[in-house]
Amino acid sequence: MTVTEIQDKTENDQRRSQRIVLSVGVTVQGACADGWPIHEVTRTLVVNAHGALLPLESPVTLGQVLSIRHNKTDEQLHFRVARIERGSCGNAHIGIEFLEPSARFWRITFPPMDWRPAEPDAPHVAAPQLGLAPVEQAA
Repeated sequence: MTVTEIQDKTENDQRRSQRIVLSVGVTVQGACADGWPIHEVTRTLVVNAHGALLPLESPVTLGQVLSIRHNKTDEQLHFRVARIERGSCGNAHIGIEFLEPSARFWRITFPPMDWRPAEPDAPHVAAPQLGLAPVEQAA
């Protein structure tokens, strides 16, 4: 998958927040589809406020819930496997979706405007398929 393919949107594949090409060291943990433990160190290819795209060698299934740890901050979140695509080296590129949006997880100094909460009088955009509230930043 190329960066151009990642950035293309279709009517059935609308994004809730802008994607950023960013390599962040992370560790994925949990259990493989066959029950064996996963502890895989990898790097993100693309991130957004709701998840990321990353290469993974461990076998996973759509909808599977695992955890991801940011290797520099040790912050850990749970995510759901939202997409699985074969990478060019035989490993899979998986799209992950945080169980709760977390724009601050990636530690981006100047996040895109759609990663920030709306003004108090502006309508809020929720993540309808998960029923989650908009991302909020602490003061």
